[in-house]
Amino acid sequence: EGKWKFKFVLSGFDNLGGAVRVVPTNPKQPRAHDLWMIAAGPLSNIFFGSLALFFVLRFNWPFYAQTWRLVAYTASFSFIAAVTNMLPFMTEDGGYSDGAQILQILTKSPLDDYRRTMNSLASTLVTERRYRDLDIDAIQRAANQFPQEFRGVNLQLCASNYFLDSGRIREARVALATAEAIY
Repeated sequence: EGKWKFKFVLSGFDNLGGAVRVVPTNPKQPRAHDLWMIAAGPLSNIFFGSLALFFVLRFNWPFYAQTWRLVAYTASFSFIAAVTNMLPFMTEDGGYSDGAQILQILTKSPLDDYRRTMNSLASTLVTERRYRDLDIDAIQRAANQFPQEFRGVNLQLCASNYFLDSGRIREARVALATAEAIY
């Protein structure tokens, strides 16, 4: 109903990981926008690491040795984070690293179609868009790429919701039966 609830958890400060998720408001957003958004994380690490390294090499004052050591470690950590994020791998929670997502976009992988479809679906949670505003052709195209996987179940359920929201009950029932058959 448009109500938000935020909760401050002090124990979360010991977790150095982080993530940002962009929810597209334009269903026809070019893939290049996705590519630049994903690459922004590693690029910012490289920029920040380069800036820290510049300061360490340019201003090496002996009475600030401990501070400069910390800045040098920060630069190293930034470069390591950038390289690690650019390696293509699957994360523990089933997501993909930035490198894997970039590779999926560049190779036009079915996983990229799935990611784009699910991001478009997520936009219905935070914008005025509804299921009937989604691109059903993209949903069905992605669903056809995963006919026997859990991703296919998700996509068929999305298609069923699209058809229900559009008043197309017969097609909603077919999509729901397809999802059930996969499950």
